[in-house]
Amino acid sequence: MTMKMINAWTLELDEPDVAVAEILSQLNLEENLLKNATGFLTCSYDYVETGIVKAVCDALPFDVVGGTTLTNANNDEADTMLFCLSVLTADDCQFAAAVTEPFQESIDEIVTSTVDTTVSKMDQDIKMALAFLPF
Repeated sequence: MTMKMINAWTLELDEPDVAVAEILSQLNLEENLLKNATGFLTCSYDYVETGIVKAVCDALPFDVVGGTTLTNANNDEADTMLFCLSVLTADDCQFAAAVTEPFQESIDEIVTSTVDTTVSKMDQDIKMALAFLPF
């Protein structure tokens, strides 16, 4: 199994088209994207409010999951307003994304049900899982 990760980031908070262009340019999907992919992002909640998260997710040909954070970092800098996207891509492994129902009293049942439903759609055994939980 061979998997690679592609990373992209932006500080553009106001113009969705500019942010999408920056992210897509860094990802260079035409050259880097393999058969299967998924993305995960972390950013300030401000990016949700200004529509950047939706615009970036809509521009990508795969599922994206993630969450808000108080600060982010990449190889060049750390900033409270840094939007970071990582893409896992591979020819020989599958990816699936899922969102749980809102947590109430039975967190274990909700998580177990979501995992079971997601796993049942896969043609391969799970080798890795990433969870994004609320604070």
